[in-house]
Amino acid sequence: MTDFLVRGRLADLDPALFDLLQIEAERQYRKLILIPSESSAPLAVREALASAFQNIYAEGYPDDETRGQAEEELLDFERQLAHYRRFSDPRYYKGVEYADIVEALARRRCAEAFAANGLSADDL
Repeated sequence: MTDFLVRGRLADLDPALFDLLQIEAERQYRKLILIPSESSAPLAVREALASAFQNIYAEGYPDDETRGQAEEELLDFERQLAHYRRFSDPRYYKGVEYADIVEALARRRCAEAFAANGLSADDL
């Protein structure tokens, strides 16, 4: 049976493309690019974007119940997964239980970052 999945590292599979990617990374590193849409993303952001989450489609939003949860509650995977198994998920496509946690965590952190003018993160 033929394996149609691309397995291996890009440097081994397509050295020319790998070289071009390295050259472009070097160009961006050495230049001051003032176009906002072309600003360099930190390595941690690029690692997150290249994670296994890019393989799934999670249309919709996480369960509304997660809005009021603190970060510690959101990161209680056992609790989150038990809730998911019991009540399912409001999203159209299933199998995104970990994406729910990531998005709920991002929502919580954004609320905390932008809470101001007498509002707490829970009010946002």
